[in-house]
This record gives sequence, structure tokens and C-alpha cells, in this order.
Amino acid sequence: MKTKTFFRYAIFITFSFIIGYFIFKAKSNSEHFVKNKINSKIIRIYNYENKTLEFYYDEKYCITTTDTKGDTLIIGDSINKEKNTSKFKIFRKNKFGNYEYFDEYQISGL
Repeated sequence: MKTKTFFRYAIFITFSFIIGYFIFKAKSNSEHFVKNKINSKIIRIYNYENKTLEFYYDEKYCITTTDTKGDTLIIGDSINKEKNTSKFKIFRKNKFGNYEYFDEYQISGL
């Protein structure tokens, strides 16, 4: 009986740590994105079961969105963002290999 109770608490604590880790990671990533000036390129993209997309502009930091349909960023897109804002501009290479203005995005909820 005590063993079952111990395992229930162990599972609960483990899941609590996992959820806490992901909340901490998302908050840290969002704060970094808003507070810093960013001039970088998209280096990789992760799609989690068509529920969220993560566009990495650094080995550690990414732009996360739940809008997985329609217009998205691609690897090689250039990001230009000023400090203390969640609004950023995207530049994409044209057929001649030169970057040109593509679109502007505002991440809501940050």
C-alpha cells in the first residue's frame, strides 16, 4: 500500500518538474526575444505534431507560434527586430540571391 502511494507521488512530482521546465523555457525564450535586438537568420525549424512551430534564430533561442497554417518562415529568412518590442521584420532571398523585405510580424501575448 505504501509503495503505491510512493509511486503516485513520484509520478506527480516528475510530471510537475517536466511541466515547470517547459513553462520556464517558454518564459525565458519570450523574455530574451522581447528584450534584445535581433539580426539573425532562421537556422532550423521544428514542427511539433502540427500544434506548434519553433523557428530557431540561435542555437538556444527560437520564435514559437501555434499558427501552423498558411504563411510561415523558412530556413534562411533574415529576422530584424529592435529592442523591447515583439514586432519584427522578415527579409527573404529573391531569385537573384539578394534579401528583400517579405513581411512584418507581431507576436501577441508576450
